Amino acid sequence: MKQKQSTQNIFLFTAGFLTMAMIGLITTSRSLDITAENIQNYLLGAVLFCIALVTVTVFQSFRISEDAQLIAESLAKDMVDASHNLFTELYRASPVPYLLVDKEGTIASVNRAGLRLFQVNEGVMEGKNIFEIIDGDDADHMALFSGKFDQDLSINDEEVNITRADGVKRWVLFSLFSFRDEAGKKRGVIAMVDITRQKEIDQAKSEFVSLASHQLRTPIAAMKWNVELLVAKNSEHLSENQLKYISKVERNLNRMDTLVQDFLSVSKFELGTYATDHKRINVVNTIEMIVEEHAGAAELRKIVIKREYGEGIRGFLTDTHLFRMIVGNLLSNAVKYSPDNGKVQLRAVEANDALSITIVDTGIGIPKSEQNMLFTKVFRASNARTEVPDGTGLGLYIVDQAVQLLGGTINCVSEQNVGTTFTVILPR
Repeated sequence: MKQKQSTQNIFLFTAGFLTMAMIGLITTSRSLDITAENIQNYLLGAVLFCIALVTVTVFQSFRISEDAQLIAESLAKDMVDASHNLFTELYRASPVPYLLVDKEGTIASVNRAGLRLFQVNEGVMEGKNIFEIIDGDDADHMALFSGKFDQDLSINDEEVNITRADGVKRWVLFSLFSFRDEAGKKRGVIAMVDITRQKEIDQAKSEFVSLASHQLRTPIAAMKWNVELLVAKNSEHLSENQLKYISKVERNLNRMDTLVQDFLSVSKFELGTYATDHKRINVVNTIEMIVEEHAGAAELRKIVIKREYGEGIRGFLTDTHLFRMIVGNLLSNAVKYSPDNGKVQLRAVEANDALSITIVDTGIGIPKSEQNMLFTKVFRASNARTEVPDGTGLGLYIVDQAVQLLGGTINCVSEQNVGTTFTVILPR
């Protein structure tokens, strides 16, 4: 566009020059009495001069335009090359281990931090499949990684295990993102963050909590036993105020015992030391015993606990302790977070060779913005902290871990100020 405008300007300039020359020549010829033949010669010379001027000018214009275009292309190429070199150097020198893989997951390149992570020299990792190198706690979950990559789905911050060349195992946060290169071929970039130290610290914390919980169980049990003896042997001689104080002591000992049991359960889950012991239980009888344990708290606030059992419900093979954890924590929460004169409904039915347990309450509900955090450790919803300050935030985390150990699933549907429904499916 600029070149076209420049050419037009040249022609306009030339036309103007010729016009002015002719006018000047005619004016001069009249005053100097120049013949027509001389005027023609002068005009011819002027035209030839203008043609030569236009030709030279147009040639120079095109040449300048071509030079400018070449300079622009050269600058653009230099910028692209500089950017490419910069990103290449950032990739190589980054403190975060990065790997590039092809569409099959075969490693094409590894940066320096990646080489340090795996404790190998350059060229050793290339040609290996990344999905055969990483490992995790759950084989089924790991099998989904390659499927996600095939479907161009991202993998974000998954905890996986790798084995270095020297045989040392390391825990890393594994992320994989797919992209297309300049040729349109599918590629993947992998980021790995070493979290072995954090895992070791978490394990040390869990071991400490486990040890402390074990040690606390003995004195708590002794105190509970002594309080029961005190009441049993001296009930006739204790005043009403003394009985009230003893009742408070007993209630707080029970709370402490529950808290210690929760800590112990959490530490076992995190350390992976919980050994399941499956036995056949009577589902109805077991649930009724759990309901009886929470009947006192429900009656105190006039909360009705309704039970419904499916026809022909049979004995169920499961870990009794985990089963009681699941139902007990869910029922406890339903009673705790329901208003006075509220209702709690518990249903247990068998369907599709699985046991389904549903607990519905008319409680305070859970804000939708916080429901994604529901099963995380020590999390309590904002309205729960306000309405019921007493709580550890471990109950639902324990339920979720117990359900996973039994190979089941748990689902929650909740609406604030309306109520919450938990559904647990346990396979046979």
